[in-house]
Amino acid sequence: LLECVDRYQRLKARAGALDFLVLLLHARDLVRDNTAVRNHFQTRFRCLFVDEFQDTDPLQAELVLLLASQDPGETRWHHVDPVPGKLFLVGDPKQSIYRFRRADVHVYRQVCEQLVARGATLVELRRSFRSVENLQRVINAAFASVMDGNVETRQARYVALEPSRADHAGQPSVVALPVPKPYAQRFVAARAIEESLPDAVGAYIEWLVKHSGWMVTERRDPATRVPIEARHICILFRRFVSYGQDITRTYVEALEARGIKHLLVGGRAFHGREENETLHVGLMQ
Repeated sequence: LLECVDRYQRLKARAGALDFLVLLLHARDLVRDNTAVRNHFQTRFRCLFVDEFQDTDPLQAELVLLLASQDPGETRWHHVDPVPGKLFLVGDPKQSIYRFRRADVHVYRQVCEQLVARGATLVELRRSFRSVENLQRVINAAFASVMDGNVETRQARYVALEPSRADHAGQPSVVALPVPKPYAQRFVAARAIEESLPDAVGAYIEWLVKHSGWMVTERRDPATRVPIEARHICILFRRFVSYGQDITRTYVEALEARGIKHLLVGGRAFHGREENETLHVGLMQ
């Protein structure tokens, strides 16, 4: 297999076609093995700022550390001692989702431990400005026991959220909406839940907008509370299609039946719907 991969890469190189991984390999080899090139870029870049560091793969992490090295002769990235104040990394291991392209939360942890051992300052951003305290309690309780920082399973360590906004008195921040008809014959069934939930969600949104009297804050003026409207509500879908059917359609119909303004973003069958095809034909004429 390795011989086939190597032959494939050589054929691509001869044809002048290099994929992203090969480009990274060549860049790493050039910086690591060529002293003049490495020293040039170490001098050229006074500061290195890397955002979304949890998405970096081992080659990218190696490049960053070599360019930040205080010793111009050091070629082993695991032994790099960065120039003080030159390297600034921002990342959240809980958001490490690109393992398919070699990004690994273990690399993130390894680099962090290496830098801290050499005098770097670790700062954890714990305060959330987006939610009230009750919602943060629920999130902390749900994830603290699951994200345990287990090295063997490559699990990130959970960092508890700290409050910055007060709860709204008399207005719950977390509501568990029951499913009206979860049973198919005798047992709970996913199909029965998916069939009855859209109308329940539509009815709940109608109550929120027209009858609840609840108040929310907006980003443009966080200090002022305004009555909740349809534009403040977002429905998130785990998937768009189930059993070959477009899930979003029944939710849209539930909102339309109640006169709730809405905007659908995404949906696998969105462009194939009758109203969109009609609009497309009208524009083409």
